[in-house]
Amino acid sequence: RLTKADVAPVDAWRIMMALKSGLLAETCWALDILNILLFDDNCIGYFGLQNMPGLLELLLEHF
Repeated sequence: RLTKADVAPVDAWRIMMALKSGLLAETCWALDILNILLFDDNCIGYFGLQNMPGLLELLLEHF
C-alpha cells in the first residue's frame, strides 16, 4: 500500500490542472495520486472541498 511518503510532494494545483487537461495520461496520474493521498489518514483533511474549490466538479466530469 502506497502512502504520501511514497509519492513525491505533489501540489494540489497540479492535480487540478491534470484533471482539467483531459489528457488520458495526466488524468490517470491525477486520479492515482488522489487515490493514494486520500487513503492516507495524515493528509485526508487537506482535500476538503473548502481547500480545493472545483475539485468535485472535475471529478464528476470524469465520472
